[in-house]
Amino acid sequence: LAYPGAYTVLTTGAQVGSTEIADAMYRATYRADHVEGFSISLGEGFELMEVEGDGYTIIGLLPLDEPDAFRTAVALTAEAVQWYRETYGFFPVKQIGIIPGPRQWGGGFPLANVFMIHRATLTESFLRWITAHELGHYYWGLYVLGTGGRLDWLNLANGIWIDHLYLARTSGRTVTDVLRERGAGDMLVDYLEAMLENREQRLGISSETEDSLDFDYNSLIRHGKATVGVYLQARRLGDERFLDLQRQILEDYRFKPLPVSEFAARLEAAGATGAGEFFDKWIRGDARVEFDVDRVESEAAEGGWVHRVHVSQAGTIPYDLEVELVGAAGASVVRTLPMQGFAENGEGVLEVSIEEPLREVRLDPAGALPMRNTSNYGMRRAWLHAMYRADTTEPFLLLAPDYLEARPDDDHMRLLFALRLFDTGRHERLVAAQIPFLRGVAGGAAAACSTPYNCRSAILVARSLVFLGRSDEAAEILNAIEGPAGSHGQTRRWEEASAELQGNGGE
Repeated sequence: LAYPGAYTVLTTGAQVGSTEIADAMYRATYRADHVEGFSISLGEGFELMEVEGDGYTIIGLLPLDEPDAFRTAVALTAEAVQWYRETYGFFPVKQIGIIPGPRQWGGGFPLANVFMIHRATLTESFLRWITAHELGHYYWGLYVLGTGGRLDWLNLANGIWIDHLYLARTSGRTVTDVLRERGAGDMLVDYLEAMLENREQRLGISSETEDSLDFDYNSLIRHGKATVGVYLQARRLGDERFLDLQRQILEDYRFKPLPVSEFAARLEAAGATGAGEFFDKWIRGDARVEFDVDRVESEAAEGGWVHRVHVSQAGTIPYDLEVELVGAAGASVVRTLPMQGFAENGEGVLEVSIEEPLREVRLDPAGALPMRNTSNYGMRRAWLHAMYRADTTEPFLLLAPDYLEARPDDDHMRLLFALRLFDTGRHERLVAAQIPFLRGVAGGAAAACSTPYNCRSAILVARSLVFLGRSDEAAEILNAIEGPAGSHGQTRRWEEASAELQGNGGE
């Protein structure tokens, strides 16, 4: 490669030999083994940052205007590479580069031995996930190959499972927690959104069909639905056994395509009975994991009560279901109804003896399944987020208050609830729902404005009060939160609300 001496260069390969200099031009040779192509990134005003590991090098191309964010990305990549090496036993490339992507996009993109980080979001928490996520492609998709394109859905999902495990084990959470919560690509919410919007949900469609769709199939289905499917099967084995399965596939399918049938067969051999049938149904457009309680029969017995819970498989996909029985005095028993326990008509019966009459039956108490009627508030939150994104307004507004009563500290969901009420002109309901929170916090509105989300919610309350002609109350809130709003980056929104107040005769 010959390039101007003022340029900084990062390529797929490592430099071989020394750099020649002539007529203000540099000439260098780069080599990379077993790559699909060769990427070249170069330009003025960049700095290189290198981290040497045990047999590998991490190099970041730092932009002049955002060097600190990309220094952080390089450091986080080094942490993730070390974890991957310890977990899988190897790192598949000798050099990995990091380059800045477009500002208007979020996420990243893997190239040969180089991955791009787009610049719409560059918070440290996001960088921790995206670096681990991009590294996963170099095992799943660029080492173990896909049968349906460069990064097929099966490899995407395996890579996302391992980046979720990385986040889980470095933060004291579980893979289920990471999947349900925000900040790791929102794969579960993407899938739920596609279901709510009745989008094309088949996996493995042609690129021509994908291009003809009027929604983000890549995010919602190739990433979202694929991830949920692999997660559900990995959960049946447990983290360690699924890790062992991944390690063996990495050993056996180096630079070879992995068919879905082979992946399912290995799952079944490891103990996930029925994995082949599961994926045959999961790749279809009508895949749903859903159960309903049809009826409960209870009778007094010696020493307590016997409760028979009749559950029907309302979805198209069989799966093991956890059921929690809660007694009248608070005793709780969790039992699993295995998918083999459902009869041909889709009904399963769970018989449980406890000392108390039955107060409640809860389905999926651990929040492991993408069910609409889950009892788990973490999974309910994912559904609410998907409802908000899919504009299913009435169900969202119906279910959000119950969730917020149980999870009053979820400031992001509080904001989404306020936004949807405000945008649909339900100002009285917004004020009635939010004022108790603003006034219930010790220190009032100023103290309640403790996060950017809560500050924005408070501003929406003030704006709704202006619409309702209650200018004095609006002024009281805006005066109280002026300082916190500035510290949380909400000054522009606060000023807009103040202008509305003044325009309506307030002070």
